[in-house]
Amino acid sequence: MPKSVEALAQQLLQAQTQFVVAQLKSDARSELVAAEVGHWLDGLATVRLNEIVDKPMLLTAVRVCCVEYRQSKEILAFRQTALKQLLETVCSAECHRDTCVGEVLSKKEYDLCIEKMIDLKRLREDLIEQVLQSEIYRNLVSDVLYTGIKGFILEENLIAKLPGISTLLRMSKWGVSRTLPNLEPFVESAAKAFIAANIPATVALSQRTLEASLTAGNIRALADSIWEQLHTKKLAAGASYFNAEDFSDTASIVQNLWESYSVTPHFMRLVEELLDQCLETYGEQTIAALFFELGGNKTLLADQIERFLQVWVQSLDKKGQLETLVKRQLKPFYESEACHAILGQD
Repeated sequence: MPKSVEALAQQLLQAQTQFVVAQLKSDARSELVAAEVGHWLDGLATVRLNEIVDKPMLLTAVRVCCVEYRQSKEILAFRQTALKQLLETVCSAECHRDTCVGEVLSKKEYDLCIEKMIDLKRLREDLIEQVLQSEIYRNLVSDVLYTGIKGFILEENLIAKLPGISTLLRMSKWGVSRTLPNLEPFVESAAKAFIAANIPATVALSQRTLEASLTAGNIRALADSIWEQLHTKKLAAGASYFNAEDFSDTASIVQNLWESYSVTPHFMRLVEELLDQCLETYGEQTIAALFFELGGNKTLLADQIERFLQVWVQSLDKKGQLETLVKRQLKPFYESEACHAILGQD
């Protein structure tokens, strides 16, 4: 190609580069950003969600990113460390020391949470049943009953009330032991037999009593009592229950849970059902409509883009990289045969 054409292309490249850089650095940049955001949203107002994504595409993206792509040990270690640091920072933040629970959670919001707990009656009853029917609770009840029955019989002088036994109890401890050598083993055996026979009924009674006591009024009264003690406590009081090892363990547990769950068939089945619901509900809506329904605001979006763009432009310009970046985007066109062919026309 004639040098004059190549030189002209380079002149145009430099001129457009300087023009774009000047636009990015000008005081009118915010108006340009606002205008572009308006154009984007106008265009997206004609594009439906189903036109740009479909279920197979989204499933493939999820599968590749969450299931098939297994990250290196170095990345996993970095992510775990970052999560640990995040937990430590959140829980040990200085602002917790002079902030009370009542300052971040109002009584109205607290009451709404309690009302929702009250509404979940069936869940509450199922949880009570699971706990009370557990082997741990049965053993606890057995131990309490055994200790109480044995203590009542052997230590509360119940035996002394039986005819003919009071004389024996006035004898020495050695005499009692000689006269009734198997008394305590007999009591233990009888108590254990009684408890074993009655533990199902005892547990059932406990369950009925607990369910009956957890009325809406009682739950509200208990919640109000807890609130009176809780709302003036500093947030830092809660953080004091955890140490650095707890944060490290939590980060490891969260990561391991995700790593193990994301490869289960259930995960992809759940994702598939969520995508079906999402596309069925929103597939025919335009991207712009979804943006506004999700709380998007054209002015707010433009302001935030401008805010970040300002910092980004200033940083690149200060390092001498802004013009280089712009030129790199424009250069392929001005070096193309199509551009040279146009410039070489008479």
